[in-house]
Amino acid sequence: MSMNGKTGTTTPFAMNAPAEPTIDEARRAKLRAFLVDCRARLKPHEVGLPSTGRRRVCGLRREEIAELAGVSSDWYRWLESGRQIRVSVPFLANLARALRLTPIEQIKLFSLALPEIYQAFRAA
Repeated sequence: MSMNGKTGTTTPFAMNAPAEPTIDEARRAKLRAFLVDCRARLKPHEVGLPSTGRRRVCGLRREEIAELAGVSSDWYRWLESGRQIRVSVPFLANLARALRLTPIEQIKLFSLALPEIYQAFRAA
């Protein structure tokens, strides 16, 4: 009998193959990429922050977005890094405002941040 439990067939790499990401993992990865991209587009002077010369990151830092959205830097970091956390609609509205999102981008943010909306869009 082979590794895959069927007689006569072999799949030597089956045990070493990486697992496919779950739908939720894929959603969180898309959310992370979206947030990083939105954050990178903003310049400090555009949101009323002083320009402090050379920066290690393009755009705003995570801490700056967190401050503008009214949450702790840890909370924002957890969201952007793809942790399994629940966010509220008011928080997402504050985040959309802090990131200066267009209405279309706001829809994308809400659909990626709220699993039930993401599932509804996938089913449509």
